[in-house]
Amino acid sequence: MAINLAISQVFCANLANNTALLGLYQGSYGIGGVVGPLIATALVSRGAVWSRFYFVELGLAALNFGLMPWTFWHYEIEAESLLPPQRDQQAQTESGGSALQQRLKSAKALLSSKPTVLGAVFIFAYQGAEVAISGWIISFLVQFRNGDPSKVGYVTSGFWAGITIGKRFLFLKNTNAH
Repeated sequence: MAINLAISQVFCANLANNTALLGLYQGSYGIGGVVGPLIATALVSRGAVWSRFYFVELGLAALNFGLMPWTFWHYEIEAESLLPPQRDQQAQTESGGSALQQRLKSAKALLSSKPTVLGAVFIFAYQGAEVAISGWIISFLVQFRNGDPSKVGYVTSGFWAGITIGKRFLFLKNTNAH
């Protein structure tokens, strides 16, 4: 699933109007955060064991994993054919440098870039906190506030709805106005 998210992010980032498309793409992630707890709550309220909800997610992940190669099969070839070769890549290739050496050099440059590393750490921490808080809300309400498991999923859906609407779609509307 993480590979699919990463590839889709890169794909959207290379399209025209990429800021708006990335906002929509990430907003669809939030829509999943809204719908997922509602499905889990519906299963629990009908007497199903809550952990069976993971079979639904596993099925969706398997579907995504199966469709991912078909979706992005020729993406690199198409992207490379649309862009003119860069001067340093052309000089490297002419001077005998291999494509693998160029990729290793690029990876080293990325990993030594302070903004890239700090941005990756921030996204890792932010996404982890977002998901952890949404899960913690359920545990807190059930264990310490004696919440009904068939109803507390609505709270998590509200949490994700707020994040999705506020952070993605309203912000997207404001960026398109400029």
